[in-house]
Amino acid sequence: MKRFIFAILLPVFLPALCTVSSCSSEDDPYEQSISGSTSGSQQTDNNAVDDEITNDNNPVMENRIEIRIGHASFTCLLENNDAARAFADMLPLRMNMSELNGNEKYSSLGRDLPTSAVRPGTINAGDLMLWGSSTLVLFYETFSSSYSYTRLGRITDTDGLAEAVGKGNVTVYFDKPIDTGMEEIVYEKIIDAEFGGERPLFGSHDLLLENVTIHAGESALKECSNIEAVNCRFEGKYPFWHVDGFKINDCLFTEGGRAALWYSQNLVMKNTRVDAPKMFREMNGIKLDNVVLADAQETLWHCCNIELKDVTVDNADYLFMHSSDIRISHYRQNGNYSFQYCRNVEIRNAVINSKDAFWNSENVTVYDSEINGEYLGWHSRNLKLVNCHISGTQPLCYAKNLIMENCTMADDCDLAFEYSSVVADICGNVRSIKNPTTGRITADSIDETIIDENIKQPADCCISIRE
Repeated sequence: MKRFIFAILLPVFLPALCTVSSCSSEDDPYEQSISGSTSGSQQTDNNAVDDEITNDNNPVMENRIEIRIGHASFTCLLENNDAARAFADMLPLRMNMSELNGNEKYSSLGRDLPTSAVRPGTINAGDLMLWGSSTLVLFYETFSSSYSYTRLGRITDTDGLAEAVGKGNVTVYFDKPIDTGMEEIVYEKIIDAEFGGERPLFGSHDLLLENVTIHAGESALKECSNIEAVNCRFEGKYPFWHVDGFKINDCLFTEGGRAALWYSQNLVMKNTRVDAPKMFREMNGIKLDNVVLADAQETLWHCCNIELKDVTVDNADYLFMHSSDIRISHYRQNGNYSFQYCRNVEIRNAVINSKDAFWNSENVTVYDSEINGEYLGWHSRNLKLVNCHISGTQPLCYAKNLIMENCTMADDCDLAFEYSSVVADICGNVRSIKNPTTGRITADSIDETIIDENIKQPADCCISIRE
């Protein structure tokens, strides 16, 4: 096991430094990466290295990132532009960067960033640049160039940079430093290590794990704070209990790593796969980005302040029970009985395959999504569906203050809206409507409307066909 100690000095309100980069060589190594992308305006900027941009509204902590290459660590000050902010929002990242021309490493980001390209004239060692709109370039030598790039940032001290990146392809980690409000934090760094048994890292603080495996056992990182795990594998049970402040990137939780994150707060998880059930219980502050939850049974119970982006969940029965303050976008779910007893939820661009979804929920809004499953939204309060498509028998019954705007309903949506108060604008046909309590329902066509002696007061719902 290798252990390394390094210090990160927290900010003193310095200006954000930036410089420009460019590629030499007559070849175009980025042609495949930028095909179809749009470059920003190009201008000559021979004095770019001397220009310092200060943002008085943001401390340097907001403009600083960490670049880790092997055992070496470098501080990079970001440019004050849209591209740098968009790049920072993607962190943490682990990138396999390719060598080019003996002076730079490059890799595709896999997505387009904003551009504001300039010709710097001189590339400086430590410049971090964007070629086109999606190729990240890190320069480790200084040279002249006429190419145009968008500036992202610059390493403040390049001593040892060339040696760290080497002459071939290299893995580089880009991450934000943890802001704990302390003037100086000393981190212990553990690389290429393996642990097992009971509580091997119990009570650890300010710890960075890279390429670490936690084998069978329990409570590896219980009662910890300020933990980062990069490219790690978790096989044992309950690894993160009672943890305050942790980042997990490019990791794997195997089937044995069940019930891994409970009674904790302030988690950021990115580019990670979870094959174990019963994750995330009694937690406050969860951010998942590009995460796969392959066995999400009984996951995300009694949690609050949750953000999900580009997340896929499967086998997700009883997901999000009794959770609140949830924001979700670009999401796909397979699993029943989801979002029951949830409050204050916003979902965008999702496909949710779940029967009995949103039961007893409150203040839920779903935009531009598809919801498939019987008995949708029973006993919900203030459920709002906008530009959504739903399917499944007997949807939206016993709902209070239900709103549907520009929605469509599949042919199997029969016996809808029973005992609900509803305002619904439905595009296309509705199979059947039964005994709505109050409100109004408008559709292009309705096959059957059932109003019988069992309807509940005030029994004044207006049902109409759009002319």
